[in-house]
Amino acid sequence: MTNTSYVTKLDSIGVIEMQGPQAADYLQGQITINTTSLDSLNNEAARVGAHCDFKGKTWAVYTAFKSNDVYSLICHADGLAKSLSEFKKYGVFSKVEIEDKSAGYCFYGVKGNDYCKTLQQHFTQLNTQHLGISIADIGTAICYQFSNELAPLYLIKVAQEREADFLESFNGVDTDVQELWDADVILSGFPTLASQVANEFVPQMLNLQAIAGIDFDKGCYMGQETIARTKFLGKNKRASYILESELNIEQMDAEQVESIETELSAGAALEKQAGENWRSGGSLLQKSVLKSESTLKVVALAVLSNDTELGAMIRLKANPVVEFTVLPLPYSLEDK
Repeated sequence: MTNTSYVTKLDSIGVIEMQGPQAADYLQGQITINTTSLDSLNNEAARVGAHCDFKGKTWAVYTAFKSNDVYSLICHADGLAKSLSEFKKYGVFSKVEIEDKSAGYCFYGVKGNDYCKTLQQHFTQLNTQHLGISIADIGTAICYQFSNELAPLYLIKVAQEREADFLESFNGVDTDVQELWDADVILSGFPTLASQVANEFVPQMLNLQAIAGIDFDKGCYMGQETIARTKFLGKNKRASYILESELNIEQMDAEQVESIETELSAGAALEKQAGENWRSGGSLLQKSVLKSESTLKVVALAVLSNDTELGAMIRLKANPVVEFTVLPLPYSLEDK
């Protein structure tokens, strides 16, 4: 992970809220995890899960939790719209209210011991367990720590009217550093889907089975047949991997650097080295670009063939100067 502590505003995060007498049953038929687990974890912990189409292709990856009879589904704001429309398409047949509530909240990412101590001004019992949640008047804090070797990250959902109170406690710290948060999320191996890559991959290609994001023993839900077949028949040939690249940009002009940043978009094609040649290797899911005066450091999560080895060379097809090395994942690619 990056070594920097920070508090940053997260403009890329959104939330769908569901409630109503049939909300639990409806959600159970839509996502890859048991809603009964969310009920039992009420106000204590979140789960990671996916919302898929009937072919098992993922619309969005969510962090889901239940509080006060409301199910909150937090995901990439850009990919939220497609998932929301699919939820609403079938929700008309159930007694459930499904709304995009993103406008009512601000989202912040927090990392570092000192900043976490400041958080305790708002969340006196700050939950330090992976996916543990803390709820206070100001909002909700979710802890992410996919490996004990990683520093915990906190995603804070702040009520819009309390944002000023939240920021005041951090004494004017620079909150425009989302690239640091994005890099740490990628280095945690946690997938987020922008609209360009929505509905492209089954959850196992996003490593959801490795981070407890699929309950294979639950009842029927959208895409279950494909997801189960992928597991039990060993049909999945792809997985998500962490990539890193560092470019010397001292000899590049501003236009060249801007072109590289533009080409590093979600869904961008990648190539894999095979001897002296390069062949189709996969596609980019998400990236973070950390730029200094002399270097452009890129960390990315990409879907590649599941026989990809550590240290393998991968490059950006649109701009081969961008060469990546495959880094280790912080978890095993086995089912949890």
